[in-house]
Amino acid sequence: MAAVKFLLKQSVIMAILTVITLFMVFIMGQFVTLHEDAYFDFAFSVLFVYALVLVGVVLFKWLSRYQVFNSLKHLKSWYEHSGIGINIAIGFTALTVMNSVMMLTGYDVPKTGAFAYLHLLTRLSIFIMVVGIVMYKKLIDQIKNLSIKRSFVDFIKMHWLLKSTVVFTMLTTFICILMLTVSLFMSVQSGPTFYLLLLVMYAVIVFTTFSIHYIPKKTA
Repeated sequence: MAAVKFLLKQSVIMAILTVITLFMVFIMGQFVTLHEDAYFDFAFSVLFVYALVLVGVVLFKWLSRYQVFNSLKHLKSWYEHSGIGINIAIGFTALTVMNSVMMLTGYDVPKTGAFAYLHLLTRLSIFIMVVGIVMYKKLIDQIKNLSIKRSFVDFIKMHWLLKSTVVFTMLTTFICILMLTVSLFMSVQSGPTFYLLLLVMYAVIVFTTFSIHYIPKKTA
C-alpha cells in the first residue's frame, strides 16, 4: 500500500511539473519560433529527468541499508554532503553533452535560432525544479545554512571532474542568457555549430580543471 501511495504521489508531481513546463513552452512560443517537436521534447525531458533523479535517490536509500554500500565511505560521504547545486550541474552537464552528441550524429534534430538557447535554459529549469522537489529536505537545510564563503571553499576542494560540471553549467547559462539578450536586437545563429561548441567547451573545461588539479602536485 505504501508503494502505491508513493507511486501515486510521484505521478501527480510529474504531471504538475509537465503542465508547468508545457506552459513555459507556450510562453516561449510567443517570442521565438518553436521546434516542431518542442512540446513533446520538453514533456519527455520532465519525465526522463524526474525518473532519473528519483531512481538515483531511491537507489541510494535502498543501498544504504546494506553494509557493502556503507563500506564505500567516500561515495556515501560525498552524496550526504553534496549540495543541490552539484546535483543539478551533474545532471545538466551529462544530459547536455549526451544530447549534443545526438544532435551532431543525427539521432536528434539540432535546435536553431534563439530557441536553442531557450531550450537549454528550460532544461536547466527542469533540473532545478526536479532536484529541488526530490531533495527538498536537503534544499531546506542548505538554504538555512547558506554561506557564500563556505560554498566557495567547497568548490575549491571539489573533485576536478565535478568542478568541471559546475563551470560548464555556469558558462552555458551565461552564453544562453547573453545570446537571448542579443536576439532581442538581431537574429542569432545556433544549429549544429552551437552543439559542437558546447562539446569543445566542455572538453576544454575538463582538461583545464584536470590540469589545475594534477600539474601543481607533479611539479611540487
